[in-house]
Amino acid sequence: SNSPQCSVCGKTMFRAGICKDCHEKTISVTRKSEHAAASSLFRVQKQLDEVERLILPCENPDEWSKIETILQRPLQALDELDSLLTEFAATTTKQTCTFFSTVPHSDDAGKFDFHAFWTFGVPLMVEVALEMPILFGKVHVPLLLQGENRSVALTRRQCACLLSHSFFGSITANSRRVRKEKWAFRAAQLFFLQALPSALCFLNYFKVLGQRGFPEGTVTFERTGFPRGAPPWRWDGNATPLCRVELLHQGAIEDSPLEHHADFANKFVGGGCLGNDFFM
Repeated sequence: SNSPQCSVCGKTMFRAGICKDCHEKTISVTRKSEHAAASSLFRVQKQLDEVERLILPCENPDEWSKIETILQRPLQALDELDSLLTEFAATTTKQTCTFFSTVPHSDDAGKFDFHAFWTFGVPLMVEVALEMPILFGKVHVPLLLQGENRSVALTRRQCACLLSHSFFGSITANSRRVRKEKWAFRAAQLFFLQALPSALCFLNYFKVLGQRGFPEGTVTFERTGFPRGAPPWRWDGNATPLCRVELLHQGAIEDSPLEHHADFANKFVGGGCLGNDFFM
């Protein structure tokens, strides 16, 4: 009779003013609340992850199964790539590709070796594209959005995998869940529109990788920004010496024998590096 009683049900107390039965009920309710909170946090985090990163086609089993089926078909000739790109575009831009049926046999092809591309480049493109679930199984590719300071490091093979999908057109606008205005990850446009210099540069990338193999190391992509009106540098009174710059009035950038090339662009001039050509 001298034992303390539960403040909830009046039974003998288990501890701290509450009996054993009520204590267990409280723990059960608390655990449910914690689980609900954790689930809610997971949903929020998942939404944030999907907003801030590239959603890859291999994350959707049905979509990936369709892509695998198309890419695993045997190719008998180079011009069959036109049908492949046209098939992928059927559910998006509905464009028709004729690049590989017309350009290789024209004077516009220049000295580009399409036979070597067919022999070395095409098999590699298909191979690395099909490796996406393995290469990106535990890797999230963040979107480097405007106004953010972020970076992402990818292996050379991961880069080639993403580029091959951008060629086939299998990474669509659905891969980005935020700020979709004027955004595309489709190097296929270079071939639908027959933008020859950039298209041949793209093909040469895979031809050379197929011939020489992948270099070691990773590639880091970084986007930096600063608040409007507050640039991180000062020109007035700055004594830092600038490197020597020589301006050439003739020739194209690809004709230069120098190792480092720079492409300057903003939203008005030279937008190639901000649009479809930025893949290179």
